[in-house]
Amino acid sequence: MKKHFIIIYTKIIQIIIKLFLFPFSKTKKAKLLSGWLVGFIPKISIDIPNTNDKIIFFCPSNTTVFRAETLFKKEPETIKWIKTFEKNDIFWDVGANVGVFSLFAASRGIRTFSFEPSSGNYWVLNKNIFINNYDKLIKALPVAFSNKSKIGVFNMSDIELGGAIYLFGENKNSIEHGSSKKNVCFHQGMIGISIDDFLYNFKIDPPNHLKIDVDSIEIQIIKGAHKLLKEETTKSVMIELDSNNREDINYVSKIMGKSGLKLAEKKHSEYYTPNEFNSIYNYLFSRY
Repeated sequence: MKKHFIIIYTKIIQIIIKLFLFPFSKTKKAKLLSGWLVGFIPKISIDIPNTNDKIIFFCPSNTTVFRAETLFKKEPETIKWIKTFEKNDIFWDVGANVGVFSLFAASRGIRTFSFEPSSGNYWVLNKNIFINNYDKLIKALPVAFSNKSKIGVFNMSDIELGGAIYLFGENKNSIEHGSSKKNVCFHQGMIGISIDDFLYNFKIDPPNHLKIDVDSIEIQIIKGAHKLLKEETTKSVMIELDSNNREDINYVSKIMGKSGLKLAEKKHSEYYTPNEFNSIYNYLFSRY
C-alpha cells in the first residue's frame, strides 16, 4: 500500500512540474530542472554502531539508497574484517562501487585506496568522500585491474548509479554472476592493468589488506597480483567467489597457499540466502 501511494504521489508531482514548465523553452526548462534537481538529491546519514559517529551517503538513485541502508547488513563479515585492521595499515578496495566499505574503513582512520571503473559509481564515490571530508584518507582511482595491462571495455549490465555486475575485458553480450545472467547494455571504454604492474609503475603504497569484489574477473586480478600476494606485508585478502565454481576456488586456494596465505573464513550473510546469489561467498585468506 505504501509503495502504491509513493508511485501515485510521484506521478502527481511530475504532472505539476510539467504544467509549471509548459510555457518555457526547452533550454529554460533544462536550466530550471537541473537547478532544482541538485537541491533535491538526498543524503542519508548512517549511524556507526557503538559510536557517536556516522557516515553520510550521497543518494541520487534507489540503488545508492540500498547501498547506504545495507552497510551493516549485506556483508557483516566484511565489516568485522575491517575492524581488525591496525592503525597504520593500508586498505585497497577493488570494486569499491560507491565506497561503502572504503568509507567505513576511513571512519576508523584507515588509509584507503578505492578502485572503481564505472564512471557513474566513481562520481558518487568521490561525492561520498567529499561530503564526509575523507579526502586525506581515501584516494579513489578509476582503474580496472586484470591479469595484464591492456585497453579494453567495461561491459555494464546497467548504467544505474550504484549498479553492479560489470565485466572488464573484451566486448560481451551478457555477464554471469551466481545463477544470474545479465545482458550488457553499455560498453564503457577502459584501460586495464595488473596489480603488480600498477605497483611497479606508480610506486604507490601497497595494501596490507586487499578486498576484491568485481562480480566477474576475480581470477584474472589474482593472476596479475602474484608478487603482491607473496609480500610479507600483505596480511589478508578477502575475495568474492562463486562456491559452485570449483575450478576458481581451487586456483585461488593454490595461489594463496603458495603465497603464505591460509583460508581463515568463508561466509556470506543471510541476505544472500535464498536468492540468485546464494552461491556467492566472501573468502578471507590471512597470513597470520
